[in-house]
Amino acid sequence: MPFGHWAFEHINALYEAGYVSGCSAEPRLYCPERILTRAESSVFVLRGKYGTISDPPYPPPDTPTFSDVAKSYWGYGWIESLWTDGFTAGCWTDPLMYCPLSQHTRAEGSVFFLRVKNDVDYTPPTPTGIFGDVDLEAWYAGWVEAAYNQGILPACQDD
Repeated sequence: MPFGHWAFEHINALYEAGYVSGCSAEPRLYCPERILTRAESSVFVLRGKYGTISDPPYPPPDTPTFSDVAKSYWGYGWIESLWTDGFTAGCWTDPLMYCPLSQHTRAEGSVFFLRVKNDVDYTPPTPTGIFGDVDLEAWYAGWVEAAYNQGILPACQDD
């Protein structure tokens, strides 16, 4: 990653602390502009909760919880641990799916990190409409407002 990149210091600090490893070992790359998948995010969330762990915090179950995450998938243990801790309900309910290759949205990140910070039973306050691009009826409205108000995620554009 170029030294002048706006996130260089933040990413380097996360790397030095053992929270991230990047997108390539040889050559060492971070790929800061690439969007995370939900599977990759499961690792971030659990390291946010447990620190610089190199393996999932729980042994993976013999039977997959999610119909779209095979035991042979690299993220299986991480995703199952995310479920065990109550940080995710998946992306679909019938059948229960996680959507590991889908992009991880800022709304989903709000839920994950508010639960890490405040506990898995956390429920955000009723949204008030502070964002012009978030419908008050959207499932994530309260989550993104709470993440913003608690300093977890900045607004995506300053006006």
